[in-house]
Amino acid sequence: PKQTGDDRPVQLPTPWDFQPKGSKPPSEFTLNQGRAIDTLRYDYPRLFVSKPDLTIFSDDVQLHDPSGKRLQGLGKYEKVFDMLRLLRRTTMQDAEITYRLVTHDDEIRVRWSAKMYLRDPAFGLTTLNIIDGVSVYELDTKGKIRTHRLENIVMSDQNERAPVSLGFLWPTPQMATPEMALPFFRTLATAAGDDEEDARS
Repeated sequence: PKQTGDDRPVQLPTPWDFQPKGSKPPSEFTLNQGRAIDTLRYDYPRLFVSKPDLTIFSDDVQLHDPSGKRLQGLGKYEKVFDMLRLLRRTTMQDAEITYRLVTHDDEIRVRWSAKMYLRDPAFGLTTLNIIDGVSVYELDTKGKIRTHRLENIVMSDQNERAPVSLGFLWPTPQMATPEMALPFFRTLATAAGDDEEDARS
């Protein structure tokens, strides 16, 4: 609060002080939903370089992928972003993410495109790889994100464009991931492996 000369706090008006009489303040869900939207808009372009704000997620947040497997728990979820930043520093010349966000009821949908300029130290070359996908965030009754679903993931480089299955994390004959996608999804594999070890212990 703002302080006066005699150190008595001055109560500043809130946006709800200007609401028509009889109107109700926004619910906890609405406030948290708005904060989640603002946070995602801020964090998405910075995911390869900055730690995202995870306070918009529930403690037991789940990450789902097209293979149907998932990570659970905020600590495991955070490791995915830690590994993305490590991947950016160690294997990429540059990287950027663009996105488009829409909301509907208790869902936030983000269509994103990640451009990664991968270094080839053996030949001194840089290749452009692009991953396009959709992230669907489901909110709980308090407006916190409880589930993050990855959908419609496609990867392309200068020569090809192919759907990507995250089955690489849990390989089966029916789910093959293009070779060019393997470094990207090893980030999830690392977190998934830690999650499985905890489950066995």
